[in-house]
Amino acid sequence: MGCGEAGPVLLVVVGPTAVGKSDFALRVCERFGGEILSVDSMQVYRGLDRGTAKPDAATRRRVPHHGIDLADPGHDFSLGEFVRAAETAIAGIAGRGRLPVLVGGTGLYLRGLQGEFYGSDYYRHPRSEIDSAIIYDDGEDSDNSDDGED
Repeated sequence: MGCGEAGPVLLVVVGPTAVGKSDFALRVCERFGGEILSVDSMQVYRGLDRGTAKPDAATRRRVPHHGIDLADPGHDFSLGEFVRAAETAIAGIAGRGRLPVLVGGTGLYLRGLQGEFYGSDYYRHPRSEIDSAIIYDDGEDSDNSDDGED
C-alpha cells in the first residue's frame, strides 16, 4: 500500500447502524488485501459481544481485525488510548503492505485519529490548518475605530 505525506493510504467505512458496513469492509479486505480496524466505542470492551455487532471468531479468521477487546468493561477507555492503539495498528497493517480499513460509527474516534482534538503522528485533519488561520470577527473594527479624534 502506498504512503502519502501524512501517512499510509487507508479506507474509512462509516454510516448508520445496520447498513452493511462490516460486510462491505470484509469484501474490500478480501479483494484488496486489507485488515479491519474497528472504530466502534463499544467493541473495544472485552465481553461485550452482544449488542455491539462484534465480529465472531470465524469472521476474524477471514480477515484480521484490530481495535477489538482492548479493555475490560470497568476501565474508562479514553480517546487517547484508542488513538495510540489505532495508530499502532495502522502502522502495522501498512507495514505489512496491506490496506487499513477503518470501520464503524464512532465519530469521536475518527476525529481523534484525524488529529482534530490534538496532534496525531499520522493524521491531521486538513480543516485544522484552516481553522487555525481564521480570525473571528466580532463585528467591530478595532484598528480603524472612530473615536471622534482626528
